[in-house]
Amino acid sequence: MWDLGKWTFSNRSNIPRIAGKPFWNMICMDYDLVENYIRDMLQKIDQAFAELATK
Repeated sequence: MWDLGKWTFSNRSNIPRIAGKPFWNMICMDYDLVENYIRDMLQKIDQAFAELATK
């Protein structure tokens, strides 16, 4: 299970703490597809910031 750190609701809450693949599966989205799109997006953002830093 993922280390989710401290959240804003108490440990006694009935709200399940899930992340990563279990979360995306729970909302019926393909984790691998989401991960690929997010990785691509973050790489593009990183490249844009790197280009801005050289200006």
